[in-house]
Amino acid sequence: MSWFKVDDSFYDHPKFLDVPNAAIGLWAKAGAWCGKHLTDGVIPASQVKLFKGTPSQVKALISSGIWIEDRSENGSKVYRFHDWNEYQPTREQKLKEREDGAERKRKSRQRKRQEQEERRNVTRDSHVTPSRDSHECHKGVSQRPGPARPDPTPNMVTVSQPSNGDLGAGEQAGEISLDELAGATRRARQAGISDTAIKAGTQEFERRPHPKGPGLLRTLINDAWQQEQDTQRANQATQARRAAIDECDLCDGNGMSYANGVARRCNHQPITLVTA
Repeated sequence: MSWFKVDDSFYDHPKFLDVPNAAIGLWAKAGAWCGKHLTDGVIPASQVKLFKGTPSQVKALISSGIWIEDRSENGSKVYRFHDWNEYQPTREQKLKEREDGAERKRKSRQRKRQEQEERRNVTRDSHVTPSRDSHECHKGVSQRPGPARPDPTPNMVTVSQPSNGDLGAGEQAGEISLDELAGATRRARQAGISDTAIKAGTQEFERRPHPKGPGLLRTLINDAWQQEQDTQRANQATQARRAAIDECDLCDGNGMSYANGVARRCNHQPITLVTA
């Protein structure tokens, strides 16, 4: 969409002081037409007639120096806006602007497709059942000494369990085996929780002091999963707003549109003129 720019003080410019209002209306109509068709301020006399422009109105615009009568390459009469390129964007500038906008939208759509594909890959990978090797690797990591586990045995972590959690309501609290901890993470994967959330929850679990049980592990994993989903939703909302701005021809790069010198946040919907 192109715009015909009108200075907010044009009404008391010396050139316009003696120009009749009807002629100024014709001038504004013709300017909008030139802006739409990118003619660099040239309008055919035939188009002026279609606008119901009268000879006296045309004469007033020419005599005041606002318009210049000229001839096109084929010899037909045209009217040219005086100093159009000093106040209005040129055809070359508008075409370059549209080309840049189209390229920006293309890159935005391509980036969006790539991000969607990456999310699909993450979701697909999070549902893959871990192999025996990965299970053994997990057990090996869990057995590694650390501040929260100074001297673990190969088969049992001597940690008292404050709640039944993933072990079921019928079992009593007691010591937590590595198999039980591995089972908690396995059930989290089966529930569709991503590996990154399971890893974050497990790391937080290992930082917690004793006593602790698999019920706490699943709670921490669920918390990490919820935080990950909240972040993804926020990112998707940001990306959707950015895509809407990139695809909109009514607003600038910040999502703001301007009309009659007033800035407002654009709703990216074309303005519909209602006629009586």
